[in-house]
Amino acid sequence: MSPEFVTLLRKGLAQMGNDQTALRRVLGLSKNRISNALAGRGYPFGLLNCLKLARLIGEPDWVVLRAAGPGAGKPAIADLLEQSYGRRGDRPRPLVPDPLSGLSPVQRKHVLQLVRDLKRRTR
Repeated sequence: MSPEFVTLLRKGLAQMGNDQTALRRVLGLSKNRISNALAGRGYPFGLLNCLKLARLIGEPDWVVLRAAGPGAGKPAIADLLEQSYGRRGDRPRPLVPDPLSGLSPVQRKHVLQLVRDLKRRTR
């Protein structure tokens, strides 16, 4: 793993409140995979995981793909993405995880009802 990729991954971890469990859920990776990557070990992330990380941290896709290394044609894909979108200066919107994702459907329903009640009281 390149030091640049580890830096980007740490930025994603910070975005998730330094919660590795939340980061692994957003990226769809195992606990071991995230731990090894943060330590600069392990094998490179796949394309999809790189793109998820880019969205999470608000970096252009091609920056994360280049930092991830040469596997799976990532540099060539990074070049194409940068040529297609880089000139416009578009930046992907950060991926915001659902704060209620760990709740059961019943718990989720209760939390949403509380929020509705609070909104009514503040009007």
